[in-house]
Amino acid sequence: MTVKELIKNGIIDKNHWLTKAKVSGENVDIKNDTIVWNGGTWEGGDWEGGIWKGGHFLNGNWKGGTFTRGIFKNSTWYNGKFEGGFFEESVWIDGIWKNASGLFTNKSIWQNGTWYWGKWSNKCTWMGGTWKSGEWKDGIWMGGIWEDGNWKSGNWENGTWKGGTWENGNWSDGYWFDGIWKRGTWLNGVWKNGVWNNGIWNNGIWENGTWNKGEWIDGVWERGIWKPKTDKPNKRLESIRRFIRNIISEMLINNNKRHEK
Repeated sequence: MTVKELIKNGIIDKNHWLTKAKVSGENVDIKNDTIVWNGGTWEGGDWEGGIWKGGHFLNGNWKGGTFTRGIFKNSTWYNGKFEGGFFEESVWIDGIWKNASGLFTNKSIWQNGTWYWGKWSNKCTWMGGTWKSGEWKDGIWMGGIWEDGNWKSGNWENGTWKGGTWENGNWSDGYWFDGIWKRGTWLNGVWKNGVWNNGIWNNGIWENGTWNKGEWIDGVWERGIWKPKTDKPNKRLESIRRFIRNIISEMLINNNKRHEK
């Protein structure tokens, strides 16, 4: 049956399936009271619930359900599970990406949710959420939690890194807790632990870890293993702490003076 026939026969509710979509070549089943889309083209309108098993989803809104394979393009994803297929030139707002073979690509935007597996490429933007595993290639990271996976290239702009391999790219601000850094450029941020193999360090705080080689331009070194034969960076942490303490003391004095008046 087609979607229109299912609505006409009262099998699905037209108020639930907003059928402003233009559909063609669809192959639809009902299994255990769940609509299953096996193929065809859906363009425009809102998809609410059900299982998508193939075809093209274009210029529409996805509002829940499971996408297992096919192409999702020029559309907005609000919630649900993405378990296979290609996500292109679209906006992801929330949900679960659980797709080892799938691809998030072509300037798409991720705003929240949990990423478990898959590949990321071609100038996409991450704006919050949790990354569990997978491959990142190109694009901009703008906040969120990275827990594991392989970062091949791209720009990091704040967030929390908890493990995985950084192959190359530009880091700016945020917290690095553990993992392997192979090469790239670091600007600001706090390095908690892990292994640095090569690259450029340009300001930031190194709290602990192993430095194998690279170019240290500026920053604060607290402790860790420095393997090059050159002298390790000077510790400047105590002077920074003294500066912060002076600012706090001055603030407390000013607050007390205002209360005395």
